[in-house]
Amino acid sequence: VAFEVARQLRAQGLEVGLLALFEGPCPTIFLLRNRIRFIAQHLARRAAHHARALSDLSTREKLRYLLERVRMLREGMTHRNQNGSQNDPVTGFKEQVSQATVAAARRYVPNVYPGRIDFFLASEESPKFSYRRQLDWGAFAAGGLRVHVGPDGCTGDIMLLEPNVKVFAERLRECLDGVPAPHLSRTHA
Repeated sequence: VAFEVARQLRAQGLEVGLLALFEGPCPTIFLLRNRIRFIAQHLARRAAHHARALSDLSTREKLRYLLERVRMLREGMTHRNQNGSQNDPVTGFKEQVSQATVAAARRYVPNVYPGRIDFFLASEESPKFSYRRQLDWGAFAAGGLRVHVGPDGCTGDIMLLEPNVKVFAERLRECLDGVPAPHLSRTHA
């Protein structure tokens, strides 16, 4: 939303001093080829994880491991079905909002923003999850993509919580300090 608002403001000839995005996936994540790649990468990571877990186990322990994973999968599916929207109107509303947001994002086709994007990654690990396609934003920033990286171990879920928020607040402050004062005419004063 911030990207599109900034793009439309610039298209109207208005100034946008800073466009800062925090760990947001680029809309390219919703392209079919990227969704397929994400699913394949996710399945490959899970398969590798389970292969490592099974490698040193005896045949009996392997069977126990696999049965436990099947049990956990079934419980997760049962829990999801039991906690569906019919049991909780708030959960149902959240699901509707989520589905509408994803549907809108899938239809959205971004145009190029004429300025630079300051993009804040939670940590160096973030780009490893290429399915999130964060750095694809560079293709939509005519002024370039300046990336700011947070502390080790930080994730997108906690980047704006203590203690990480202090790091990002300081980096954002540095960006804002570099923004020239707006040119105000008498009609804007």
